[in-house]
Amino acid sequence: MPLKTIQIIFLGLIIATIVLNGFIQYPRLIQAIDHLKTNQVQRVGQEFKGLRPYLQDVAWAGYVSCLKAAHPATEVAIMAPYQQAQFILSPVLLDFDKADQHRYVILQCPDQAKAKAVQGHLNARVVARSAKDIWLLDRGKE
Repeated sequence: MPLKTIQIIFLGLIIATIVLNGFIQYPRLIQAIDHLKTNQVQRVGQEFKGLRPYLQDVAWAGYVSCLKAAHPATEVAIMAPYQQAQFILSPVLLDFDKADQHRYVILQCPDQAKAKAVQGHLNARVVARSAKDIWLLDRGKE
């Protein structure tokens, strides 16, 4: 078989694969376009909004999570809420590394027993608590 014939057959197979794939993916494409046309409401970090009144004149606050991870700085369950809190509570700066050095500490903890243990460790009182297991603690020291 001459090389030109093989190239034409190969090109035909590639074109057939592209067309077939287009027919297979068409419903997903239409679904994605319809999804983009709907009103998208994002509620990023809204669980931290209730802490704003308590942090009006605060420049820095600590941030603690009772969730455990081998590498907390890369764990989505820890860092996503931290970044959302940083966004919502801006201009307050949140310190993840030295949280225990600040008067106010935001605690992300779904387990009430662990939250009480962290509260005791920080020697802090609860100022506010959201429904999404976000606690604002006051250590009473500047």
